[in-house]
Amino acid sequence: MIRKSTFLTIPVVALVLALSPMVFADEVATSTIDVAIDVTAVAAITVTGTNQSFTVGGSPAAGALPIVNATANVPTYLQYTSVVPTTETRAVAVQADAAVPAGLKLNIRAGTPTGDGGVGTPVAGGVSIGSTYVGATDLTIITGITSCATGTGATQGAPVYYTLAIDEATFSNLETTTTQTITLTFTLVGS
Repeated sequence: MIRKSTFLTIPVVALVLALSPMVFADEVATSTIDVAIDVTAVAAITVTGTNQSFTVGGSPAAGALPIVNATANVPTYLQYTSVVPTTETRAVAVQADAAVPAGLKLNIRAGTPTGDGGVGTPVAGGVSIGSTYVGATDLTIITGITSCATGTGATQGAPVYYTLAIDEATFSNLETTTTQTITLTFTLVGS
């Protein structure tokens, strides 16, 4: 009798094992969900920091050029946000509302920007505005900006340094009675 019971048990166990994958199989349901993402181009820029002030004269040694002093020669910071398609870039341009007085030149140089994304590359050596500069002409100081954000902290973004120097080519035209205020405008432009 032991033999009959073994033969009967084996087919029953085999049948239970064959049916078990069906009992424990995963149920899968599919559904299509559309997600629409609309990315709008963004361009925003601001300048933070203090106004710059320079004086020319001082007490140079005999035969030396006049001394140029900066009363608050600290950088200002450009903070910008840019969202562009992957095929496009932007640049930061600066323009002055007027030329500097004859005998002088103003150099405007951007440092390495902080931030996330493609914050761009400063133009080596910066740009100079002299007495022949035509007001409201854009001069590019940062190139290759893609989608990015530089940050909003007091020293985040691209530092901008200002240097006023004697322009030896036009120094003979320097006037001692000149006082001039120049306003600089920074713009995030397509490039």
